Amino acid sequence: AALGGGGLVTWTMSGRVHHWELSTGRMLMSTSDDNHWYEGKRFTPDGSRFLSTHGGEVTVWDTATWQKVPLPKLELTGEINLAAWGAEGRVITAAGNDGTALAWDAQTGRKLFEHPVLHAASVLTAQVSPDARHFVSGGQETVAKFVSARTGEWDAPPLKFILHVKGLVYNPDGRRLLGRSCDQAARVWDQAISGFKGLARPIYENENGRMVSPDERRHLEFGPGANEARLFENGSGKQIALLQHRPDQELTYLSFSRDGKSILTAGQPENAQSSMPNEMILWDGQTGRRLETEPMEQSFYPLYAAFSQDNRRLLTCGFDYTALVWDTKTGRRIGNPMPHRQKVTWGAFSKDGRNVVTASADKIARVWEAETGRPLTPPLLHRAQVVGAEWSADGRLLRTLTGKDQVQVWDLATGDPLTPPVAAADEGARSIEGALPHDQRPVEDLLRLAHMFAVGRVDQSGNLVPMRVEELNDTWHDLRQRYPEQFTVNRPEAVAWHMNEARAAEGEEDRSAAHRHYREASRIDPANAFLGEEMAALGERLPERTARVNLKGELYSHPTRIPRRDASASPSLIDLSAHFNRSLKDSFSTPGDGNDLSDLPPGLHRLGGVDFDIRGVVHLGGMGVIRDGKCVYPEAIAGIAVQRTCRKLHFLQGSSWSNQNHTEVARYIVHYQDGQQRILPVVQRRDIGDWWTVASWPPEEAKLVWKGRNRLADSFNSHVCLFLSTRDNPRPEVPITSIDFLSAMDRACPFLVALTVQ
Repeated sequence: AALGGGGLVTWTMSGRVHHWELSTGRMLMSTSDDNHWYEGKRFTPDGSRFLSTHGGEVTVWDTATWQKVPLPKLELTGEINLAAWGAEGRVITAAGNDGTALAWDAQTGRKLFEHPVLHAASVLTAQVSPDARHFVSGGQETVAKFVSARTGEWDAPPLKFILHVKGLVYNPDGRRLLGRSCDQAARVWDQAISGFKGLARPIYENENGRMVSPDERRHLEFGPGANEARLFENGSGKQIALLQHRPDQELTYLSFSRDGKSILTAGQPENAQSSMPNEMILWDGQTGRRLETEPMEQSFYPLYAAFSQDNRRLLTCGFDYTALVWDTKTGRRIGNPMPHRQKVTWGAFSKDGRNVVTASADKIARVWEAETGRPLTPPLLHRAQVVGAEWSADGRLLRTLTGKDQVQVWDLATGDPLTPPVAAADEGARSIEGALPHDQRPVEDLLRLAHMFAVGRVDQSGNLVPMRVEELNDTWHDLRQRYPEQFTVNRPEAVAWHMNEARAAEGEEDRSAAHRHYREASRIDPANAFLGEEMAALGERLPERTARVNLKGELYSHPTRIPRRDASASPSLIDLSAHFNRSLKDSFSTPGDGNDLSDLPPGLHRLGGVDFDIRGVVHLGGMGVIRDGKCVYPEAIAGIAVQRTCRKLHFLQGSSWSNQNHTEVARYIVHYQDGQQRILPVVQRRDIGDWWTVASWPPEEAKLVWKGRNRLADSFNSHVCLFLSTRDNPRPEVPITSIDFLSAMDRACPFLVALTVQ
């Protein structure tokens, strides 16, 4: 029984739940409820909602009226063992006896991630972190599994218990997790000292017009289209220097060195073409004094830059398919260019500065001699684009990380892979800092540590024997006494964990989660003025909006201003309401910069001789926005319902970060009633064009049917536009059930505004 909803709620072993009026003892509500365990939070914190379960379905009740709250079906494939509220009533979680666990948004009923977390046996408990970014579940499998509440992908290695996992609870700031087990033990894990610091991806700069130095003592501010950046001192706000390029240059890249003592800026000429050099300048990071004595130029513009650890060398990775090494004192280029078959997106120096590793969009990584540019390995071929890499301590091995979160170890003497690609979470740690370290502790202690993590040991017969609770506790206390620094958390580590979570939340456009972690970090370290500045500036960097997920479980900023469909709209004007992930007023880039389609009023329009229902945007991802890290779009949108025959399909569309001409940027997959499907490729310039256009640019071949303005485009003397692509239906006699919209995940980020069939 529990008090809530203005009365008393009881549920019984017989499968009923009742609500009683306290003053009279009168029963107000009675319904079926198979879940008689009171392990989860059935009431929201304010008592306004209550959960009940029947079979595999969760029902939400309004406790003011005790009527069901209208939501899409919240269900698992098997019977539900437990349902509970999480994240202060914003999320509903469920654990099933079929080995599945899932979570839904409490307001919309949308799944936070498309596919349930799978266990080998019945799941008894499931919970989300207070910031709603992480999901953990456990049960008879004797392990607790961590996944991202945004994608459903592994978020951390599993936690091992001796017997069934009965309960999992986060503490209020989300840093610690309490686990209860049928072995009669309770355990607490602290994530700030778990060694699991998050995915070691490279940090791409140039976000939101502000960049902070590594020591957090200075920062750069710059605006879109500007030829200059201003260097400020944090705390006092004093301007230290003005870093200025020529008037005809526009800043395209800025970066601090590892120690913050140097700054690289790059400028591109207005209306640049491939033959035009991009100017690069090195500055003193403390005074703003110019350092290089020789001109530094690179065709196109740098996509990434890395300094050596001694700050004597600079590596630039370019859009021109090459990487270059420079002397940071003179600006003189060192060695030969290091070529790839596509744009070079990332690079790094070895710890001794003798070698560099580069990664390209061609899914190849390669190691070079920094002084000469001579290749030291053959091309290291991967299944996905490489986003990070590091050397072993002896420099003989290289571990690479791909955009698909897979790691692989390579022998640099031969260029052969020593391991297959494995998920970063399965490898045990995503941080590739200090790859393959040598541990100085005695082997006996390492074995005991392994036994403690596995909650078991191998006996003389080779069988895995579970450790008794007393043995486990003795091991924990003994190792904690021997190595106290590995079992305790200090204030800087706790602050660093919250800061890491806050920045990750900002990258996911989850303002409330970011604010929560900034607040907790400030509570731990109240004298840290920088934390207060970051929290105060959060509203400017990331205005409040509803952050939710798409049909694939990927997070995007769910549009809050999609108008209702006009009642007079013909069924041939396909309804995209379920798939819009941007309103016409939402920015395509940085929130608040005015880079939107607000000049196009929502409603029924006739463009290019075709009627369209225009109310929002279905935006897909691409490497253009992934590289900038400004927003997250899905790779695909599935199941656009059509349910009719037609001769032609009219797509009103456009793309940002356009590809090279006549390359495929997306495709539509048309599904027919008889189970067959056809693919309609979307080709740059032929079917789709860049949604920004400048008078000096060559006209697109695609049919331009609408041209408008927005605030950011005006500042560049540009326009925004949409294109019409009319395609013949390959099978006009067979009804089309649905259409999928998929991005090629190259540079371009295609989007669909409306679809009409004829």
